[in-house]
Amino acid sequence: MSYIATQRPKADSRVPKAFLLQPDHPMARSTDPSSGPITRFTPTSWLNRIPNMATVSRSRNSNFEIDPAVGKSWTLPADVYLDPALLEREKQVLFSKTWQIVGRRDQVANPGDYFTAELTGEPLLMVRGSDGVLRGFSGLRELPEQAAKYRLEKLKLAERREYVMECNWKVYIDNYLEGYHLPSVHPSLNRELDYGQYVTETFAFHSRQASPIRGPENEKDVQRRYSQASGGDEAEYFWIFPNWMLNCYPDNVSLNIVLPLATERCVAVFEWYFPESVVKTEAPTQTIRFSDEIQIEDGRICEVVHRNLKSRSYTRGRFSAKQEKGVHQFHRLYANWLES
Repeated sequence: MSYIATQRPKADSRVPKAFLLQPDHPMARSTDPSSGPITRFTPTSWLNRIPNMATVSRSRNSNFEIDPAVGKSWTLPADVYLDPALLEREKQVLFSKTWQIVGRRDQVANPGDYFTAELTGEPLLMVRGSDGVLRGFSGLRELPEQAAKYRLEKLKLAERREYVMECNWKVYIDNYLEGYHLPSVHPSLNRELDYGQYVTETFAFHSRQASPIRGPENEKDVQRRYSQASGGDEAEYFWIFPNWMLNCYPDNVSLNIVLPLATERCVAVFEWYFPESVVKTEAPTQTIRFSDEIQIEDGRICEVVHRNLKSRSYTRGRFSAKQEKGVHQFHRLYANWLES
């Protein structure tokens, strides 16, 4: 996918391309999971769509603003997470106009190959014709250049799971984009990452969170997933507007796709990819068990946050200028997109 940042991907990039669909609503479910990461990204024309101040109409006939300065800005109001009418607007002006994942290019590599997918009840057929043309898609993009070092073109799909949560899809995105809940919510992950060096970088339409993986200094007292870490390894977490993420570890990459099922319900689709040489080893089982624990913890805290948004004493909050740069970016992009 082309990476919307300060520079375009190099023309000779070895990262494979994928095909994408712009659906009315993004419940993409491939019926044929095979090798290679599912990919999708946003059109480069978005670069010119960010104004100095983004506003969007609230359900209570008022406006809210997302200040471009994180230290001065207010968060999205609570009713943006709770208004059923706003979900319908999101379907019309956000999800229907952004790139959404439906499958991988290798699923239709040869003439006559096809697969079916479903987008919230609407069946789709993707087919490569006898002329070699791929039909039923809207465009091609390349994976983020920053993720190319993980050699994504060499990875194989190990497993796919879906996690349904009783919360608005934006609550899950908010949670993903800040790391300060790590020590209190994710004890196992906190043993792996050096939270003191956790960083967040924001770009035009994506963000990157990263942390060094701890060395062997705490292995005597606790069980570690990355117990052989040399101290020079790093975990990176990429978010691409509006609803997908790429989690990159030394030995695996996982894809998250977050999809609204209802105003107060969403699903996080996870897919785990590994080098072919380790797909049949114990590494995928250990990694998926570790990741599953983290996702269950995230699901619980997201559901608590969503319930608390209904409090009569809460309307909106302020950002942590240090810890919530990624959340602020998401809120600003979201407000701008709905306004346009």
